[in-house]
Amino acid sequence: MSAKFHWVLMVVFVCGCHAGAASIAESFTSYKLVPNIVTKAPANVISVKFPSGAVVDLGNELSKPQVALTPSVSWNAGDGLYTVIMFDPDAPSPSNPFISSFLHWLVINVQKDGIASGDTIAEYLHPYPPPFGDIHRYVFLVYQQRERLPVKDFIAYSTIGRFKFSPQDFADNFNLGDPVAGNFFRTQFNSLKTDKLF
Repeated sequence: MSAKFHWVLMVVFVCGCHAGAASIAESFTSYKLVPNIVTKAPANVISVKFPSGAVVDLGNELSKPQVALTPSVSWNAGDGLYTVIMFDPDAPSPSNPFISSFLHWLVINVQKDGIASGDTIAEYLHPYPPPFGDIHRYVFLVYQQRERLPVKDFIAYSTIGRFKFSPQDFADNFNLGDPVAGNFFRTQFNSLKTDKLF
């Protein structure tokens, strides 16, 4: 393989990485997640796929039935432990989000990207935006932990702590730093008959 070809491969790889990071930052900014919800966009995407086959893709719209069950998640994880959160910054409505953010899912002490290895603090609650108001954003963020976190310090997040959950304050309080991966989708109330199942 020629030296010239090596350089071409390196340029393509580097540009591709920067383009991906730029796309995430642009999406988080255009949907007002940065700086309104978190101060900095994650550099990597967390892959999120629901049992329905629906895949989260930086703001795509999914229906309530598509996101009814707990998704599988993966990201470019290294050694260490991680925290995964999912929340709705538009609860109960984007125009009046007085319980923002609402915590939908919280798992701590995740080994690499094996979500089942972690301690689930707040079980997955599927989105159910009310029939009034505009479309809601549902955000996934991954943080790398500096150490194992004690479960007892997080119990409140399984109940009352789901309301008025601040991702930025949460990260600051537990020294998690900036998110290392993220993604989000949007959902709104609709009149599909299948919605009556949930």
